[in-house]
Amino acid sequence: MKALALAAAMSLVPTLAHANDRDLLGTSPERDVGVYVLLGILALDTTFTVYNLATLGERKSDLYALGETVLTVPQTLLFGALASMADDDDAWIPATLAVWTAGIAAHGIYTLATDAESGGAAPRTVMFSLGSQF
Repeated sequence: MKALALAAAMSLVPTLAHANDRDLLGTSPERDVGVYVLLGILALDTTFTVYNLATLGERKSDLYALGETVLTVPQTLLFGALASMADDDDAWIPATLAVWTAGIAAHGIYTLATDAESGGAAPRTVMFSLGSQF
């Protein structure tokens, strides 16, 4: 919930009006909403990343993992689509954001797949033997 509050606070950062109707970011007031939504998304993803690194080795709660997954999977799809539509020179920006959010989403999915009672042990896998020739 702290991450959501931080993202909401970041989206409400006030802008200064200038005589030419441009704010501090150099954009018109009509485009400010998109800029602040992007800043809120980046703040949310940064919060997830910092918390995951700060609590490395500890299993996160299922509610945290669900929130992490639900909030970052759409971002991954959006940034991936933007990367595929971007010019060659600018494609690295949404591609980097897509990889970053995909990593966060994968962490959330993995946390949901692990067993809470086993202390975060990996999901069970089945190993097949192909014989001694391999």
